[in-house]
Amino acid sequence: FNDQYPVLYLNMARNNLQQSLTTPKDSLIKFNKEIANDYYGGAGLRYLKDYLGQEPLENTIRSFYERNRLNKEVTPSDFQSLLMENTSLPVDWFSSDYIDSRTTIDFKITKVEEVGDSLRVTVKNKRKSAMPVSLYGLNNDEVLFKKWLPPIDKTAEITVAADSVRKLALNYEAKIPEYNQRNNYKAVKGLLNRPLQFRLFQDVEDPKYNQVFIMPVFKYNLYDGFIVGPQLYNKTVLPKGIHYKLSPQIGLRSGTIVGSGSIAYTQNIDNNSDLYAMRYGFGGSYFSYDRGLFYKRFTPYITFAFRNDDLRDNEKQFINLRSVNVFRD
Repeated sequence: FNDQYPVLYLNMARNNLQQSLTTPKDSLIKFNKEIANDYYGGAGLRYLKDYLGQEPLENTIRSFYERNRLNKEVTPSDFQSLLMENTSLPVDWFSSDYIDSRTTIDFKITKVEEVGDSLRVTVKNKRKSAMPVSLYGLNNDEVLFKKWLPPIDKTAEITVAADSVRKLALNYEAKIPEYNQRNNYKAVKGLLNRPLQFRLFQDVEDPKYNQVFIMPVFKYNLYDGFIVGPQLYNKTVLPKGIHYKLSPQIGLRSGTIVGSGSIAYTQNIDNNSDLYAMRYGFGGSYFSYDRGLFYKRFTPYITFAFRNDDLRDNEKQFINLRSVNVFRD
């Protein structure tokens, strides 16, 4: 049940349509008003509970209700003040960077160094915010330790015991509604930070695995005949920054390996400019155009996406630049 909260919020964040929790209701788009913002608020309380512990948060909520149940003019700073009374941990980030900002959350382990019987871990905050994050030591699926790092502005270092640790992970239990959890893993022993997982057809994203989806493809053209083969891709139900698709196939009449492939990277822009996203991509294909003759097509492109400041306005404009290159035998 709880898994639906981050998924439905991320549906908007990955499309760069998230709005802050302090946005007036008459300025929210319908999905955020009905679903995403409430879920993001609930995920924030879950985040706080894991960071502070159950008792400080429950005491804060109880006091907040008792003091403000007849007050019509309540602000996030009122809740923030009560939080500070109930804990000695830094919590100013919750109001400024979580509640009052549309900036997404994304942490990454950039480096792990062995120092004697310890590990020196460098964690990077990839966003313009200062928030805490939890670090886990793992041995297969067993959690060896869990430590909270204080709010990180840019980078932070922490030293942990190396005993039996095969992998380090940030936000392993997904208590933080992160934009991208796929970069949260770092192998101490082993080749891959995340194991490969092959799945038949598209599915929901599982950040603990490098997921590759497989779909059988059947085509026909006059010179290659029936074309069969797999399509390998990484696109999940939620959008990702990088999408790739590879379709190696065989033409039963031509007896030749043919097919196509593409890769695209979408850069979401969080500032308030009209330009809200850019997409860079490259695609190619190789097929017959006559008996024993083949063509190769390569198409690099870039797309600029624009919209108005008011997210309730669905009008968008796109500028697409591409170069189509065809080479024939």
